[in-house]
Amino acid sequence: MFGMKIKGRESDAWHKKINDTVGPRKPTDADFPWTALQNHTGYYMKKKGKLSQTQIDERLLALIQKHPSKEVAIAACAHVISTRSIRNLLVNDHRVELDSTFELQDYLQVIVATNHVNAGAVSDIESQWARCLLEHAAAGGPSRTLAQQLHDVLSLLPARVSPDLLLQDDISRLATSVCTDFAKQLENLRHKNQWMDAHTAVGWLSTVTTSNSTLQTGTRNLLDNHFPTWGAWAAWRPNIPRLRARKNNVTFAEPSLGEILCIGRTGLYEYNFACSAGHEYTALLTHFCEHKISNEVLQMLEDVQILGKPTFTTVILQCLTDHEQNTTHQGMNGIRQLLPALNDPRYVRELQCTLLIQLDARNQWLAAAMDLLVFYCELQEQTWLLVHLDRSVQQFIASGPSLTTKIQTLGVVRKSVRSTTASTPTSLSSQIDAYCKTQLIPGGTTDPNFCRLVETLIYLWQQNPDENRRELALLIADLPNTGCQFRWDCLTDITTLSDFWIITTLRALLHDESPDLGCFALLRLLASEDEPVILERWRKVLSFAIEKQHETLLHHAVTHLTTDMWFKLLGRIRVVYKRSDVIGERLYPRLFNLELHKWSQQIADYIPTLMRLESVLKHGPAMQMLLLGSTSSNNCQLLRVLDFVENSKSIFHTKLMDIITALLHIRKVEVIEDVLSVVSEASSKGAEACLRVLDSRCHVSQEMTEVVLATNLRAGDISEPDRLALRKVSRFFGINLDAEGYPSEAILKEAAKRLCEQYLRLMMEARRLESLRLSLQAVTPERISELLVRLQIEAPSALDDALASLPSTLGSLVERLSKNEVELQFPATELTKLQRFAIGAEDAEIFLVRLTLGHDGKPVKFCVHLSAESSDQTNSKSSSNGKGHTSWGVFSSDRPPHEQYCNGRPNRGVYQLSRMLWHHLRYDFISLEQTHAHMTSKLSRFGQGCVVCGLGQRRLRRTTICPSLDCQRIFSQAHVEIQLAEIWQDPPVMDLLLSMVHATASTGKLDLLTNCPASDAFAVVSMVDALPAIPTLAKHLKYCLNVHGNKFRLAQALVGYCTQYVDAASLGPGLLWACISYRGFLVSATGPQRIPSFGSNQFLLANTAPDLELAFSRHMPTPQSPAQILFHGTSLDRLHAILCQGLRVQSGTALQRHGAAHGAGIYMADEPSLAWGYATATSGGWKSSKLKDMKLLLGCELAGPKPQAPYSGIYVITDATKLAVRYIFLLGTTATMPAAKDVRLPMASVFRSLRSGTL
Repeated sequence: MFGMKIKGRESDAWHKKINDTVGPRKPTDADFPWTALQNHTGYYMKKKGKLSQTQIDERLLALIQKHPSKEVAIAACAHVISTRSIRNLLVNDHRVELDSTFELQDYLQVIVATNHVNAGAVSDIESQWARCLLEHAAAGGPSRTLAQQLHDVLSLLPARVSPDLLLQDDISRLATSVCTDFAKQLENLRHKNQWMDAHTAVGWLSTVTTSNSTLQTGTRNLLDNHFPTWGAWAAWRPNIPRLRARKNNVTFAEPSLGEILCIGRTGLYEYNFACSAGHEYTALLTHFCEHKISNEVLQMLEDVQILGKPTFTTVILQCLTDHEQNTTHQGMNGIRQLLPALNDPRYVRELQCTLLIQLDARNQWLAAAMDLLVFYCELQEQTWLLVHLDRSVQQFIASGPSLTTKIQTLGVVRKSVRSTTASTPTSLSSQIDAYCKTQLIPGGTTDPNFCRLVETLIYLWQQNPDENRRELALLIADLPNTGCQFRWDCLTDITTLSDFWIITTLRALLHDESPDLGCFALLRLLASEDEPVILERWRKVLSFAIEKQHETLLHHAVTHLTTDMWFKLLGRIRVVYKRSDVIGERLYPRLFNLELHKWSQQIADYIPTLMRLESVLKHGPAMQMLLLGSTSSNNCQLLRVLDFVENSKSIFHTKLMDIITALLHIRKVEVIEDVLSVVSEASSKGAEACLRVLDSRCHVSQEMTEVVLATNLRAGDISEPDRLALRKVSRFFGINLDAEGYPSEAILKEAAKRLCEQYLRLMMEARRLESLRLSLQAVTPERISELLVRLQIEAPSALDDALASLPSTLGSLVERLSKNEVELQFPATELTKLQRFAIGAEDAEIFLVRLTLGHDGKPVKFCVHLSAESSDQTNSKSSSNGKGHTSWGVFSSDRPPHEQYCNGRPNRGVYQLSRMLWHHLRYDFISLEQTHAHMTSKLSRFGQGCVVCGLGQRRLRRTTICPSLDCQRIFSQAHVEIQLAEIWQDPPVMDLLLSMVHATASTGKLDLLTNCPASDAFAVVSMVDALPAIPTLAKHLKYCLNVHGNKFRLAQALVGYCTQYVDAASLGPGLLWACISYRGFLVSATGPQRIPSFGSNQFLLANTAPDLELAFSRHMPTPQSPAQILFHGTSLDRLHAILCQGLRVQSGTALQRHGAAHGAGIYMADEPSLAWGYATATSGGWKSSKLKDMKLLLGCELAGPKPQAPYSGIYVITDATKLAVRYIFLLGTTATMPAAKDVRLPMASVFRSLRSGTL
């Protein structure tokens, strides 16, 4: 989403405007400019025009991602973005952790901003959390006390945890931290006896308990976990005057009882009671006064006071003063746990009553039972007090510990018992409840057999954790109409049966997991069981499952099981229930009906016939009647029907009898038997004639059917039994003729009319289907071909259809080569001679594209060639392939051609056209006509676009490479004859390129060599000097190409030219860089392009680099726009930079050479001689060059009128984009320059030809 490109100037303006508007302010500031920011975004979106919500989200989210202040960007954009998109942005892309305070503050500001402008994306509570966290994250922390902080943060805690809320974990961590710090603060005040300060800090806690009678779960858990004493502090009502009196007398010693008693009302009451309660309580209070006081001590005093029994007070004091056993702490805990029972002997009975209420109400009683058992166990541990309890209480205590584990397990079992409804418990749940009552409450009784059953369940639950076994155990234990002994035996088996057996039985007994299939699977399992005891026991379970499902089980069997499986099913029932009274004279379940099993044994000999009938009749009513049988008399006739079908004479008899048998559930069995008996006497021709009549009955009118019947009855090769069968079958299906077997004259006329109409419809349908086939063949050729094969129709090939759909205008440009190959011709006559030279086409006038079409009519392979390629233009790869073609795959290759792949000399035109064609065939192919039109359009604009990707260039004579690194990398893989085309096509240009690189490097100014691969100037000079003369280099490289073929490597070919300063690894890349680095099109000026009197070393820069040409074209909107001819003298060492970057204003820089007497700018002259005076000869030069010791003059084109000349014939051009270098003249230092009037006309003619595209 955030990788989308946004138009630079508009997005930059938006970022600047919102930064200027907001300044240093944040969304939490009161004066934050919300409206102004949203207005900026509204203006930005208005310029984008009408967009969908998805497009709006993509553009604005990209702006947010790019902006450094995300909160400001969201404040400006979030009101327009959809709620889901802005929510996803906050959750997935801008979440940070608390360990980075700076990033957290930014994120919290984002939350606040989003809530303000898009409340649907961020809720109010999330915004409040963000503001709270911002206050705590600010430098110096919050200014309020811990009590105020805790009070505020508790009000923000959510009522329930929601994983979708932002900052929930952060606010919880903050609440925990503040709560812990506040608890520590109070504990410190308590230790220092600063009670007045403590009372001031906790005053608000009383409002928590009084205003919220029921605290939220999250708030209570927080206070209980991190501030355990909060309840005591909230309920604290101290004596304020005494606290104030003690404030100035602070001590850090442990407080005495007297001091504690003066702090609160409760302590004072304890002191007053001790004075009147007797010497036992007074002795206990005196004991506490001699030791450290704690909350436990105070609670103990209150409980003993409520108890009010001197005997127990004496026992408690004895326990606490027993120093030899050192049991003071344990004794105190035991006393506190026993005090509820000691205070009220009815406490145990109340616990038992609670359990009884839960049992009677059929509720989950486990908690009540465990409360009772826990209390028993706690009392039993305090043996020193048991003798002082009532005898009834002692009896209850003795029964507790041994039952704990059993009751816990029983509670889990009870919870797992299935019930049809909550108000109608199963008998098993009642038995479990009764067992629990017997175990925990004396006096209850239950059946010993039931007790044994429940204890078996408890044992199984404790010993076997398998859920399937437990579920089956519950089903068996609750099985109706079975004895306890049977169920107990089955429960015992469950512990030893296999997992497969358990799962199969479960499927048979459950109602929600295919019980029909489960019953069949359990039947199959029991039929293979060898143990008689297991078989005898579990077939009762199967009987229960079958009886429960008898309404659907039989229907499922006859409608889903195959004939073979049906007979196996009945056979397994007989095996499982052998020597039992299950199978007998019973109606339900019918699977156990004796008549059904007898019938299945009678028709067992017809199983092959029934299986064949099943393929025709499926599981329909007729097939069900054959499998289930009927009455005794009908069954005899059904057997004869099966006998006729089984003994059919031919395939025609078989098909006819199948059609008649399919009506068993509609017609009487005796009628069908009679018809089949007549059909069985007919010959194959007679049966075939019957089928023709029945077929016409299904497809034509009743009148036509009668005509077909009459025709077959009158046929000469039909015998009398055949005619009898025809009449019998016709009457059976309701087709009747008169006694003589003739249709009426009206019927014959109607039949003739219908035949004519049918013929016309067939012809029209044939034409329509052919048109439809052609249309569908273009969309889904594979499916149409498969359909025609299934219909046994011979279809024309995809190429036939493609050629048939071509217009006549393309007839001479498309030629069929073979069964699946076609060749398309693209005339190159519209390309000028210079354009053909640029792409390496030379004298060729036609591009040939060979396509190989797949079975679906889509091209799968292709290759591109130029016409009239001579034998010496064949590369090594084509030599190895002879005259064959090596095509490039459209879908088998995952990228367009990047190397030479077929016959012919490599050239830029074939390379570029192949890549264009691959993209078109892979993604945009519709038809050959569309392909021809598309490629013709591409050829007309051959110079426009990158040679690799085809994008981003205009008004060029030769395509070059765009600045993309991917395009440069791909072009580096192209054939060397494409990358170094100048070596063979235009050696003088190659000489010039190397000479200007050498000259620039000789000055040591490596920065003038754009993107030079060498690291220093000396390396560049050494690299160029290592190369031989261009003709020698061309001949050597050509020889290596012919020898090595596709194994050719440029670095290996240049090894012979390496020196101690130059290696092959750098020489090859350097040579390639020299050819393509300037990204223009430089050619030797020949013929009409050569300007008189400027010597032989003339070069025409047909187009500069794409960016320079584009900048110049903005000043020349049409070919007729006015332009001027000016000259500029310079040196060869500056030429490479000029070709790459154009003429540039260097006044006042280190590159200034002749001063700037008339101001900064590019100094031009309208006379060649004046500019020649400023040209500088370069000494030395490339040792193999033919262009040594020459001066350089540039012929340039100036867009628009000439500026005012500050000096006669001299013009200062301040806008470099108005200048385009067109001619490069190299002449000797003593050469004489022609007058401008002599060269202006031919130069202007060439410039106009370049602009108009005629050159």
